[in-house]
Amino acid sequence: MSEVTAEASGARSIDENSFIGAGRFEPPRYAFTLAPTRVMQSFEAAGPLPKVTTIVAPTGYGKTVLMTQIHRLATASGARTFWLGIDDREADLPMILTLVEHAIGLSRLDLNSASIEDPRGSLPHRVDRMIAHLARLPGEVVIFIDNINSCSDPGLSLLLDALTFRTPNTVKFCVTSTDPVPFDSGRARIEMKLRRITVSELGFDFSTTAAMLRASGLDHLSNEHIATVVSKTEGWPAAIRLIQLILSNEGDNTEGLEHFSGADADLAALLSRRLIASFDPDLVDFLHDIAELRGFSVELAAAATGNPRAAHWVRFLVERNVLIVPLDRGQTWFRFHSLFRQFLLADAAGRQTPERRRQVLLAATEWLRAKGDRAYALELALAAPLPEQASAILEQLARPMVRDRGDLSTFTQWVEQAKTLGATLGLDTLLWYAWALAFNRHYERAGVTLDELAGRIREVAPDDDGKGPLWSPHRMAQIIFNFHLDRMDAVRAEAPGWLADYPDAGTFDFAAVAGAYAIASAIMHDFQTARRALRLAQDSIIRVRSDYGLSWVASVSAIVELMQGDPIEAERNLRDAEEQVRSNIGDSAAIVSVLTLGRARAAADTGRITEAVEMVRQAIEQGINEGILDTAWFGIEVALQCPDSGEDQRNIEVLQSMARRYARRLPFLVELALIRCALRHGRTADAMDKAEALSIWSRPAGFHPEALTGFSAMERSAATLAGIDLLMAAGSLREAETLIEQELRSAQDTGRRRDQIELHLLQTAFMLRSDNQDGAIKALARAVVTASKRHLMRSFLEQRDLVVQVIQSTPMKKFGLTLPADLAFFAKICDALGVSPAASRPQTADNDGYIVEAPTPREIELLQLLDSGLDNSQIASRLSLSVPTVKWHLYNIYSKLGVKNRAGALAKARALRVLHRQ
Repeated sequence: MSEVTAEASGARSIDENSFIGAGRFEPPRYAFTLAPTRVMQSFEAAGPLPKVTTIVAPTGYGKTVLMTQIHRLATASGARTFWLGIDDREADLPMILTLVEHAIGLSRLDLNSASIEDPRGSLPHRVDRMIAHLARLPGEVVIFIDNINSCSDPGLSLLLDALTFRTPNTVKFCVTSTDPVPFDSGRARIEMKLRRITVSELGFDFSTTAAMLRASGLDHLSNEHIATVVSKTEGWPAAIRLIQLILSNEGDNTEGLEHFSGADADLAALLSRRLIASFDPDLVDFLHDIAELRGFSVELAAAATGNPRAAHWVRFLVERNVLIVPLDRGQTWFRFHSLFRQFLLADAAGRQTPERRRQVLLAATEWLRAKGDRAYALELALAAPLPEQASAILEQLARPMVRDRGDLSTFTQWVEQAKTLGATLGLDTLLWYAWALAFNRHYERAGVTLDELAGRIREVAPDDDGKGPLWSPHRMAQIIFNFHLDRMDAVRAEAPGWLADYPDAGTFDFAAVAGAYAIASAIMHDFQTARRALRLAQDSIIRVRSDYGLSWVASVSAIVELMQGDPIEAERNLRDAEEQVRSNIGDSAAIVSVLTLGRARAAADTGRITEAVEMVRQAIEQGINEGILDTAWFGIEVALQCPDSGEDQRNIEVLQSMARRYARRLPFLVELALIRCALRHGRTADAMDKAEALSIWSRPAGFHPEALTGFSAMERSAATLAGIDLLMAAGSLREAETLIEQELRSAQDTGRRRDQIELHLLQTAFMLRSDNQDGAIKALARAVVTASKRHLMRSFLEQRDLVVQVIQSTPMKKFGLTLPADLAFFAKICDALGVSPAASRPQTADNDGYIVEAPTPREIELLQLLDSGLDNSQIASRLSLSVPTVKWHLYNIYSKLGVKNRAGALAKARALRVLHRQ
């Protein structure tokens, strides 16, 4: 499997020279000497790092400081180390994955993609690639993630559990957090070395406190003073650090130690009373000005504040170690300790005027925009607030944030903040906001946003006839959103115009719209149009080398082929695409699961049920999540084994839940399939209850096709097949016959072979119920001829009892099959069902020497009941058969024995010695 390094691909790179990138991928460079702590000494004495290290404590306990020390230890031992520092801007798993990928040198593959594809990619697949990449790295590898609590995504455990349990022992990781780390810590403790560090180990003892205070020049402090510091702070590192700063600033003044408490509530008072009070007033104003800046450089601080002494004050803070942390190796970017910044913000709120605050943030925003650090600029513009600047920056960030980086949650949050501020959103912002909503399956809100975009386009270009370049992305998005909402009539109405108006549109967008048009047409049983649209998609995507693009077109092709009943061609196309994806991207690529669901449906249609069910079992969860409605239907349809036990029923409920993730059509198709399953298992009342819930049936025997007005042709045909089954079960044979004939004509006109086969088999059942044995044989023969060329075996397996009943009681010649392909397929059906035509069974001779076909055991049993004097109804009750079926068996017995009635049959049976009186 090929890999592309992050350095080689700049499409989704992160600028480490900006504040957004500074400090993310290397540990902080503290200006002060790091004090030797007990917990660090334990790491140094223990040797190799444990598999997992978690450092969990509230703010101010030196978690990052400790992890920096551990990082130095690991690096010095020769380990390959990767550092990732995150904050509350990375609230979701996709962005965390992007940062981790960048940190370890692993970029996203197949960067050229259609707008229809979620830019975040498949999260499980991205995790799989990351784990595979780490496993290939030589030697010991240690990943450090600082502030993992900043990510609130519940899916974070997917990444952390993978790092813990799916990587070799040479791959280790260490995280800091203020909250419990979301992974399976219980399993980690049992299976491997897990080091959990909490407040009890992070607190400073006497020796550590003494080392830190004396290293800062406070050598004059007595042991009694140091003991007082430890006692008053309870070993809280942040509080001890503040005392060190105050004592360093005020000289030999230790009297205040007795009045200090290390409680959180006293921290702000201490800062206000002792530390800030000792600063130059100009420095205090400077600190108030830059408190809003999450991070700052000398240049940014100078531009934002306009203070000519900005460089001097930054240097002063660094040299005095005033709770300031350098973020990069060159000490260009800095941040304040979070507790210190919280105090500064609170203090500034009471001293700084709103006008001054806005002036500083405006200057900072403009400086960052000029430097190209747009994300940070936008953050400040929204905080100020500066609606006009926020709108302009969003317009520049929209496409790269959504399409290139997949940072949907941050972008969506920023847009909604800008809207709250009353900002006028630009065209690109509205377009990519709509896409961000759509990728999160908020299609209705996406549609509303597109309507807003349309209004803005009309304002900008009032003379445009709707075919200009500004309308292209809007119309394309509208088509794709309607496709995902399953508004196929709208897709069929809009797609042809877009394809005609924008033939030079991007390859992927053109293929996406053409593919959606093909599927929409197939669902409406307009296969001629579907195939024309499919050819457009194929011709477009073949011009680029994209595994995802080719897989999309293969999926569209399979949908068309399978709906018309050509599983052989569908499986060939899907297998070719799947092999290419596995070769180029890997076995765990999300699109593989989608392709596998299509192959499973093709395998089931050709009679390989066990193989199909196993494929679905392996692929259905990811295939459902990553696919579209019709590929999801392929998997669910195969998995819908008729419930016959509690376990099966639980599986059905899971499948129903999966179906509800999609538009109404999929749950409707699932319920129709369950109705037919229930009827095949004799649960007529259950089937009728389900049908009544769908409003297509009313007891005792009323099918309501008028309830299907506005439904797709695919839904109407599926409902009609269920309706025929219901009418047959209710004994309404005449109504069933009419529906069969109508639907069969429709299936033949549109070329739906699979439906034709099902309808011929329904005709077979109807003929049996009507005592028309010859008609039943002919209907079954028509089903065989229709199925043979495409090897459509599934319907014969599903109607096993019916097909076996007709075949085993009918001489081969009566089927009228003459073509070699039809005869070969008929033989395949017989092998699959374990049955053979009547003419191929043993024969015997009567007393006159005439050859007579020997009755089957079932027929002998029926003759014995006849001999006992039972009538047809009594025989049907005794054998759990219907009366028409009993009549069918009697007809076959009379034919075999060459007689015309019961008396003749009994006499001939005795003569052949297959029936003896007791």
